[in-house]
Amino acid sequence: MTAPFEFEEPEEIPASHLRRVTCAGGCGDKTLAAPGQERRALCGKCRPGPGFLTTEVRGVATMWRLVTLPPVPAAPHPAPERSSRDEEPEGAPYPPAVLKMAQRATEAGFRVRLQSAVGCGVHGATGAPLPVKATYAVVMSGPRGAAYAVHDGSAWKSVMIVDSAGWLLLPMTRLTEWINARPSVPAGWRVEVRAESAAKALAAKKVSCPGAPKCVQELRHEHRADGQVKFPKERKKEPTPGA
Repeated sequence: MTAPFEFEEPEEIPASHLRRVTCAGGCGDKTLAAPGQERRALCGKCRPGPGFLTTEVRGVATMWRLVTLPPVPAAPHPAPERSSRDEEPEGAPYPPAVLKMAQRATEAGFRVRLQSAVGCGVHGATGAPLPVKATYAVVMSGPRGAAYAVHDGSAWKSVMIVDSAGWLLLPMTRLTEWINARPSVPAGWRVEVRAESAAKALAAKKVSCPGAPKCVQELRHEHRADGQVKFPKERKKEPTPGA
């Protein structure tokens, strides 16, 4: 409800800091206001209770009713066609890379379990379900720790180890080093893996400086995935009217 009103000069009240003013709600009644609040003071009838908001623009007081909209039910994520905990069909095929990794870990003395699942992934930005896809995992455990590697049928997507030093995400080549290490990986190996992962992420995202390691460029630029440094083009200045 919008109620325009004519602002009247406030009336001073003897021995009080309050002033008597016309209600900003437009009813015409008188009410009290503190200094600085004369144009927005409301009487008891017009004063909003819970669920109301009053604003004032150019002498016009507007009262808004706050309404809580019912929540929109989110569409449930599709259930997997087959979970990794379900019993696999007899003779279920696995990609050659997964079978090779399982054999390598077995020869290195690890206990190996293969598992697979079929279902929808989750879009990282929107949360929408992705197309149905099969994923395959190699789960390894041994005296030095455990590891798992997930393959989506075309490439390795997630590789992780867990040992006495904690967990670590790493590429498949580094997992092979960890499996074949006797008795364990050398000192500084984990630092190298983290540094390689950070450099790869930096190149993939074309991160602008500051942030690129050992960069001495002073102008605004970005590091491209091919190793080149890209500088922004200068914008042409628009001609001044009448010049």
